[in-house]
Amino acid sequence: MKYEAGLGPHVGGEISQINQDQKLKKSCCSSLLIAWVLWAETTSTAGSYWTPINRFELRSQCQNSLKKKVNSWHGRKNVNIGTNVVHLRNKNITITYSCLPGNVDPGPRRTE
Repeated sequence: MKYEAGLGPHVGGEISQINQDQKLKKSCCSSLLIAWVLWAETTSTAGSYWTPINRFELRSQCQNSLKKKVNSWHGRKNVNIGTNVVHLRNKNITITYSCLPGNVDPGPRRTE
């Protein structure tokens, strides 16, 4: 086996390990940046399921998005709106928006 001048067989292993460490740190840090998730729980007579809407670094960003999401329902017919809840009266569906830490799994997802 040939090596570049001054380099022994261990160098490739060290470089490979450094690259793996960098990838691990990058994935670790990027997951830390996503600290909050805006979820929507949809409940109807058929059951209940959770849907992730968006991810945020800060809780305040998530809460602002939650308010905007709820406010987007204003002006529609047959809708009751609460602080974080929207009830579609004509379809008997309730959507509850929640900001949860990124490591929390609130419940079952929609299965279609």
